[in-house]
Parts: sequence; C-alpha cells; structure tokens
Amino acid sequence: MPFRQKGDDTRPLLRVTKTCSMLARGLALISAFSATWEELPLSELSRRTGLPKPTVHRLIGELTRSGFLDQGAKGYRPGRHLFMLGQHSLGLATLRQAALPYMAELFAVTGENTLLAVRFGAEVVVLEKICGRESARLLVKPGSRLSATHTALGQTLLACGPGALRGGLGQEPPLAQELRKIADHRYAISRADLTAGIISLAAPVDPGGSQALAAIGISGRLVRPPIEDLRPQLRHAAAMLSQDLARLAARSRAARHAIFHLADGSVGLADETDPMLAVGGLATSSAGTAAKQLTSAAC
Repeated sequence: MPFRQKGDDTRPLLRVTKTCSMLARGLALISAFSATWEELPLSELSRRTGLPKPTVHRLIGELTRSGFLDQGAKGYRPGRHLFMLGQHSLGLATLRQAALPYMAELFAVTGENTLLAVRFGAEVVVLEKICGRESARLLVKPGSRLSATHTALGQTLLACGPGALRGGLGQEPPLAQELRKIADHRYAISRADLTAGIISLAAPVDPGGSQALAAIGISGRLVRPPIEDLRPQLRHAAAMLSQDLARLAARSRAARHAIFHLADGSVGLADETDPMLAVGGLATSSAGTAAKQLTSAAC
C-alpha cells in the first residue's frame, strides 16, 4: 500500500530521469525521506523516485555501508552522516542558533509551540520547534515541509520575503490581497493551518530591513490570552532576531554570505511550482538582490 497521508508531500526534492548520473539517483533516494516518513521500505523508495527496485537495492547497500542510510525494523532511514553534514549548513545553523533564545522567551510566555521556518520554493521548511508537555499536539517537527500558501509561516514569507505583488489591490485575487495585508501589518494569522483547532501567528525575520529570510511563529489553542494579544511580543522577538543577524553579518563575511543566501526561496528544490503562487501574482527575485540589501543594512 503506498505511503500517503493527508497534507504530506511524498515527492522527493530531486527528480530522476533516464539520463541522470548514479550520483543523482543516490541523492534522489536520500531526498525521498521526509519528517513524516523517516523510515521507508525499498518498494516505497522505488515508487517515490521512479527507480527500478534492483537499482534501489544496489544504491541502498552502498549508502548504508557508508553511513548515509541506516536499516531499521521496517525499512531504511537517514543515517548519522546526513545528520552531521546538516549541522554544517552555515546559514541555517546561524539562523537557528540566533533564534533559539527568542523562541524560548516566546514559549515561556505562551507555553505553546514556537516555530522557525524558511521558504524553499512553494514550501516552507521548519528549522526548529520548541514545545512542552502542555502544548497543543502538532504533527510538525524540524525538517517538516509545509505549504507556503496555506500556513501563517508560509504566507508571512510570501508576503515579506523576496518577491513582489503585481497589479492594484482591487484587481488582485484573494491570496494576493491577503499577502498585501500581511506585508502591511508585518504578521499573519491562520486558523487550522497545521492542525484542526489550532491558531497560528507568524512574523517575518528580515535582517536587511526589507526582505524576510525566515519567519518565527506561535501555534496552539490560544484563548487566554487571545492570540491577537501576542502580536507585540512576536514582532518584538522577530525584530530583535533580525538585529542580531544583521550584527553577525557585519562581523563576518562568511556569515553574511550564508545568511543572505537564505533569501533565495528556490534553493535546493527541483523545478516545482505551486499554482497558487501564480494565481497570487508573485514574482520571485534572486538572492543577489537580497544580498545587496542585507550587506547595506549590515555595514
């Protein structure tokens, strides 16, 4: 039976064609895993990548022997070498380390799920999550891929990140109108975007002062205080994090390059597009534009 779940994107991040190299095929196998499906049998890996089972079997053997995959009770899962390599992603690691103190402060105030995310194409990827025993249960964790158009985190990044809305407000589709409001107010509120009964609030992190590189958010059953009352705290946390990242960029050329590279919303993805983005009238800008703005703000 195919492994599917409502709202779960089972597409690998990389596409395989008949002319792909063996390296590309191995990378496609690794990219078939997700935060929801951490362990997959050989047959499911074959289905997701489109590779023949004998090829998958041969590649799995090599990846397992080298520590990039581990064998579990029901299949295979990402190995320790992948975890260690992931820690060396300078931009993401810098962002995560800078955000954790502010996320902890927000969690202390709300007791609810506090999330950090960046945009990758038509999706957002959760980098960090802080929660407690009394927090609302979310089937979201670091590494989860979420819709950019149907979540508060994603809409914040679409509205405040690299890109521009075309046309006048009165002529725009509903999504574009909503994104304009989010850009003006510097926050987004969404209900039941991650789980039924959950309310989410998100704000942009923009060290350059104009384009958000990430979004920080709160998700939970927030009634007392109402989630709207937490907007000042959330926006303050996002602003302080933005200032910290700008200072880091000013002190280190390597950090500056790694941080502004996060502005490229298509990094690391295959040529995947979301029809809703076209309907919304969005045009993605390059990381180079964001680099100039961040460098200017940091210097």
